[in-house]
Amino acid sequence: VRRQLQSTEEDAGPERSGGSGLPGWVVMLLQSAPPIVAQGVFLAPMDAMRKIRAEKSTGSLTAVPYTAMVASCTVWVAYGLLAGDPTIWLPNVSGALLGAFYLATFAMHLAPGVSLRSHYACAASIGACTAVCFAVLPTAKANAVVGYIGVFLVVVMFSGPLATFQTVIRTRSTASLPPLFTAASFLNCLLWSLYGALVIHDPFIWGPNIAGLVATIAQIALFAVYGMPPNSPLGATPSVAFSQLRKSPV
Repeated sequence: VRRQLQSTEEDAGPERSGGSGLPGWVVMLLQSAPPIVAQGVFLAPMDAMRKIRAEKSTGSLTAVPYTAMVASCTVWVAYGLLAGDPTIWLPNVSGALLGAFYLATFAMHLAPGVSLRSHYACAASIGACTAVCFAVLPTAKANAVVGYIGVFLVVVMFSGPLATFQTVIRTRSTASLPPLFTAASFLNCLLWSLYGALVIHDPFIWGPNIAGLVATIAQIALFAVYGMPPNSPLGATPSVAFSQLRKSPV
């Protein structure tokens, strides 16, 4: 594993860092801004956790987004390490830890007879597969396999917005969409798309984030058509939005 990490810079080469042709300050901005904005996305479920602890119940919430957060961030940590890129792996460390905290909080307040074993098994399987790729495969091949796993998880998470779009159109109300969180998601996907396309030229980064950008633009269009959520200047809470995971965290 150590040899893999040492050889990463050679495998990645100037294509990932020095080959962008951008001014140094632009590169520095795109290396620092996406991880910072991503933390806001990762912290979004805190409101839901406070509500769960206060009510001592998970209510109608599902653990799927928190399981997906743990699995996805773990995969992107491995991808970033293989690529030798702290801009990718460093922010996802906190994402994986926060996801584990959210999942543990959720598990502590489950109704009697309800189990998260399938969630644990899914996250553990993805983590084990990623770890094997990281430790056994050559760096270039491991990077590709882990990248595809990450993209697959993003595709799975994109299934959430479909139901939301249908609800908004059916009810002609954006009550289920959070304006501030949608804006944060837009900025997050935009910054990661720019970083992936202009700085490191990595389709595993810019590809899913451009898809997420399109999804958030569609949500903004819904606000333009149906207006802001009624009875609240801020709309739905970020915890509601996060339960429908609509973009790539990296």
